Parts: sequence; C-alpha cells; structure tokens
Amino acid sequence: MNITQTAKIDLAQFGTLFKTDPTNLSDQELLSLDFLLHRVAAIASEEHPVFLEGEGWTHQDVVRLHDKVREEMAARGYRHTIEDPLTAESSTPEPQKDLIQPLFTLSGDAAEVEDETEKGVRQAFGSYGGKRLLAHKIAAYIPYHKTYVEPFAGGAAVLFAKAPSPKEVLNDRDPEIAFMHRFIRDHSPEDRAALSRREWTIRKSVHERLRDLKPADDRERFYKGYYLTRSSYGKMRGKSFNPANEGVRIDFPANIERAQKRIQTTAVHNKDYLKVLRKYDGPETFFYIDPPYPGTFNLFDFGFKEDQFVEALSRLKAKWIVSYPEERKSALKKYNVMTVKRRNQMKGPGGNQEWVKEILASNHPFEAVHLYVDKALGPLSTV
Repeated sequence: MNITQTAKIDLAQFGTLFKTDPTNLSDQELLSLDFLLHRVAAIASEEHPVFLEGEGWTHQDVVRLHDKVREEMAARGYRHTIEDPLTAESSTPEPQKDLIQPLFTLSGDAAEVEDETEKGVRQAFGSYGGKRLLAHKIAAYIPYHKTYVEPFAGGAAVLFAKAPSPKEVLNDRDPEIAFMHRFIRDHSPEDRAALSRREWTIRKSVHERLRDLKPADDRERFYKGYYLTRSSYGKMRGKSFNPANEGVRIDFPANIERAQKRIQTTAVHNKDYLKVLRKYDGPETFFYIDPPYPGTFNLFDFGFKEDQFVEALSRLKAKWIVSYPEERKSALKKYNVMTVKRRNQMKGPGGNQEWVKEILASNHPFEAVHLYVDKALGPLSTV
C-alpha cells in the first residue's frame, strides 16, 4: 500500500529573511528571498503546509511578499527573470526599461551593469584598483560555498559586501595591506582609543610627514599605512598626495570597529597567491580573484604573470569569479564572461569621474542566488 507523506516547511530556518521588510534587505538577501519564494510556492502547491514561527502561511501570503520583493528589485534596477505560476499571479507591474539592469545566466559577452550604492559592512580602507563600487553586485553572484578566499585582497570590498561565510580568508602579497587587516582584526579597545586621538583630517602636511616616518610600533605603523592609503592619489599608499582629499575627515573609530566585528574570525595571509590557491582549493571553496591587471601601471603587482595565472585557474576545483580588464578578456574567453562598468576612482572625490569597463569571468553560471540556499530545497520534515 502506498502512503503519501505530508511535509512541513518551516521558513524560520532562513533566520529573519522572511520577516524583514524587503526594503531593508541587502541586494544579496533580496535576490535570495525572491528565489526562495518561488521554491516555497512550488512546494506549497503540492499541498505541503508552510509555517513561519508556528503560524501557517497561505498562498496569498507568499504572493503578497513576492509583490513587495519584485517592487524592491525593480527599484534597485534588477529585472525579475523567473517565469512560473507565482510570477503570473503577481500584481506588481514591470518598471520602465530604463530603470532595469539585467540579471544574468551567461556564456560569452553580456550586457553592461553599472555600479550602485555600496551595501553591507563598509570596508575599513580602499586599495589601488579596489572594487568598492561593484562589490555588492559581485557578491550577488557568489554561489554556495563553505570557504571564501580572496587571494588578492586589497581592501577586501567584496568580503565586506557579502554575507559572512563559515570560513573566510584574506591574502595580499603587499605586507602592509596584510598587516592592516590583521591589526584591524586583532586590535584592542586601548589601541583604538589611542589612535582616535591622532590627526584624522586629510592634510598635505600630514601626508608628507607620514610618508617619511619610520614607525616605532604597530600602532604607528597602522596609522601611517591607513592614513596614507586614504590621502594618496589612487590609494597608492605613500605616493603623491591627492589634493581632492584635502580637508576630508576620516571616520576612523567607527570604520575599524565595524570592520573588526566583520573579520574577527577571518584568516589573514601575506603569501604568493599561487600558494593560497593550492592551500584552499576544493569543491566547497569559492575564490574571488582581483589580480593586478596586465599591461597597466601598478606598483604592487609583485611579478604577476598572466599565462601562469590563467593556467592556475584551469586547475582549480573550486568555483571562482575573476575581475579582469576588458582589453584582456580573450585570455578568459572559454569561461562565462560579464561586462561591467564602474566609475574611475582615480579622479578622486568630486572629480570628473569617467566610466571604465571591466569584465567578470567565472567557471560557473552567473546566477544571483544566496550563499546558503541549497538549490535542492525541499520539505525538511515530515509530520
């Protein structure tokens, strides 16, 4: 005799995701909620009961929340691409086309995606060629994983933009960048209080004094590196002063306190990127890789060789996304490629910032899903 089991779906397993106003969610959480609502609707249509904290959810509850999610996606410039019965029931009209930026499942060249306002935890400091203005978009395409690694961390904008992973690793060959991440992670309240009393308004005179300073201790070393990163042209620490930053006040204590909470369990290395790839590679690892760009002026490339890099990518078992210059996209043409554009930060605040094009390349499809959503989501317990 065949017995049909009824299964109960408890939405509380996703934390506060289903209880939070969609307007208060990060991009990654918003796209995840949309994905999950479609799965929940499909499961509920098979007459499996759906609950949230003990209270039953009706089909209309799912439709109403989906309407709000679609509206917020459109407001942020995302096109809703899932076509199923839940979409057909939505009462939310599609926005004007000029307000939409597409979501992608791509192979080969793709449409352009513009940067938006930074979300997530604000990174503590930037770096030359950093991805602050694209970080939240990159984070939205990170697939399920257990270990997250940035072999060329710089300011680690993507790590700060995404949800925390069970294990996270930052690496940078520049010893001062690795030191600053470690100091932020490990510093004491006394360190922060002492540093708060330093000069944090950007001045050319302070920039020039610090450039020639030989630090006496870790606090002074951190102050020098952090200040010069903010005051230098293009965030090229200790090089020419950026006059566009004159008089800008650095919100130092709040910046590093927030950052410390975010990276308190993050491993930090100062190694060659190839060693880091070998050490952490595996099917449950994800690498976000933002290497020095070949053929461009870069004081911190540490002998980067493109052919060696491309070969290393081909051997990885992990999934990855690489940021790379558009003019070099032929080197990664066998992978999924998305063209993006961002403002050129080299112009400095208030400058005439031009748009520059880059690519994102990946060895997996660009699908905007949550880090911890199992694509095989189904009924979790029988009743």
